Amino acid sequence: MTDHKSTEILVSVVLPTLNAAKWLPHCLTSLAQQSFKNFEVLVVDGGSTDETLTWVDQFSASSKLNVHWYQEPDLGVYSAMNWGYQHARGRWCYFLGADDVMHSPDVLGQMASVLIQSDADFVYGDVLMKSKQKRYCGPVTLDTLLFHKNVSHQAIFYTKALLERMGGYSTRYPVWADWDLNIRCFKTPGVKHQWVDQLVAVFDDLNGMSLAGDPVLSKELPKFSTGWMEYSPQHRGNTMPRKIKNWLGIA
Repeated sequence: MTDHKSTEILVSVVLPTLNAAKWLPHCLTSLAQQSFKNFEVLVVDGGSTDETLTWVDQFSASSKLNVHWYQEPDLGVYSAMNWGYQHARGRWCYFLGADDVMHSPDVLGQMASVLIQSDADFVYGDVLMKSKQKRYCGPVTLDTLLFHKNVSHQAIFYTKALLERMGGYSTRYPVWADWDLNIRCFKTPGVKHQWVDQLVAVFDDLNGMSLAGDPVLSKELPKFSTGWMEYSPQHRGNTMPRKIKNWLGIA
């Protein structure tokens, strides 16, 4: 484990890895090339047996990237992400995948200018989907999250204080814990959010577990419930509004 130095950090980039040597150099290069420098990178490794940590050490030694690595037993990506934010020194936390890259060398600087001035608890932009080179996803509401789609964690900056308040990612959800976290953030009174018209990262949707469904959350989200498309608040006989309120704990 590398040493921590006490410095003022605005953003902590949490990067979970497990045998990611194939993609990691591109990811770390996109971070090293950022014009904004007031950030740290926390690589949380689940016990890689390839050259993942060799690349981390190389970037730490040969670039000005403020990178630290930690290794813990592989308990899943969300366990690693929780460990990362708990040990972050930045006021803001950002979670990137080892197979993703920042969209441009100026993007952290552009987002930082918003973060410094914002009174929001989390700020999010968009990502570019690698498979189709298509932008995703725009401003969302709680209804968007419940009935339509999630915001990619590669586009979101959370305050560390918010993550601590929310208890981080629930490891109850093996694939879509980020979706669950966003829903909880949107439904919690007083939590402020802000969308920025900015491409933050290139999301490699060709790899990773996001391609798979979550066996737990997919049973709970109204989006996947039978008959949700017939949801109509005006229909007196429709039980969906009551079910949703029960699920949200606001009945």
